[in-house]
Amino acid sequence: MSTITEKELLDWGVRIGSQARLAGVEKHQLENLIASLDSVDDPRACLLMTAVFAYRQASRDVIGPSTAVVIRSAMSELYNKSDKPREAARKMLGFAKWVYESTEGIKNLEILRSDPKTRETLEGFVEFLARVSKK
Repeated sequence: MSTITEKELLDWGVRIGSQARLAGVEKHQLENLIASLDSVDDPRACLLMTAVFAYRQASRDVIGPSTAVVIRSAMSELYNKSDKPREAARKMLGFAKWVYESTEGIKNLEILRSDPKTRETLEGFVEFLARVSKK
């Protein structure tokens, strides 16, 4: 099993947090995702349950299908690569919440929506924040 790097966790956090913001997800839904990691005792299976929970929330129109897809992709990668999957997922989703919260005061998210590199990596997201904070 290869291991997932901290950089990869941060990049996944950017993808999830920015997608959640663009989809209009409410912040408590990110908190619910973090809490769902404790729904199963098995530290690897809990990632699959969190992916299922994300799709459940998408079917209820509270997180959006594209957000569920990003969450499932992240959980799948962690499931296959992490030697401490629950801890890694908790860290990644916590960072996703920070990304989400860092965009709360931004009125125009068009740059985030139109420029994919702003929502793919931590570097791209930090550049986005620097651009919008100048305005």
